[in-house]
Amino acid sequence: MSETEEDSQALEKEALEIPKLDAFSSDLVHRVKWPLWERGGPVLADGSTKLDKPFIFRVKENLWNSIDEHCRALGVDKSKWVREAILRQLYEEQVYFLKRKGQFVKEEGKR
Repeated sequence: MSETEEDSQALEKEALEIPKLDAFSSDLVHRVKWPLWERGGPVLADGSTKLDKPFIFRVKENLWNSIDEHCRALGVDKSKWVREAILRQLYEEQVYFLKRKGQFVKEEGKR
């Protein structure tokens, strides 16, 4: 395996490491200042900030119930929670790909 592949795999592993939540209980969730942490905003495509577009998707009942229970415990509207989750995911993926690009640029400079 090349150094480039090893670096890329290490970066992907770091980005994908998620702690196991087997022992998590929704009883642990309570009202707090929300969102829990400040983050940078993702880079968004051109478009109006005043025009709202519906985003409709289906989820399994157990996921819906989990989100509903979680948001109720937090005291946050589900639509705000989902919007924040989407923005956070978009931001994290943009950061991930920027880091990968930086990794590749650094390696190209070695040649």
